Amino acid sequence: MTKEEFLKGKSFRLNRSYIGKDITFSTDKDNSYLSEEFRGKDNKVLFSKHIMNIEHIGTKRIKCFTFVLDTRVNKTIYYKDMIEVPEEDNI
Repeated sequence: MTKEEFLKGKSFRLNRSYIGKDITFSTDKDNSYLSEEFRGKDNKVLFSKHIMNIEHIGTKRIKCFTFVLDTRVNKTIYYKDMIEVPEEDNI
């Protein structure tokens, strides 16, 4: 996935063993936070929820953060690790 596709709000997957196949991610229209999307058997988004705030959008990665029990948790996600969800599935 490219930075431009990310900024347009296209849904993407992360190839991690602990993330289910029915979960994708996207950004809001202002690119201020990441949402986790839960998909049904037909691959349509059933619902989504806010998971992390976006602190910085760079040329190769984004830096995000959230708080868990009053502790700040930082995460860096590289565009090369984002797998774009095909447009027909991105409903």
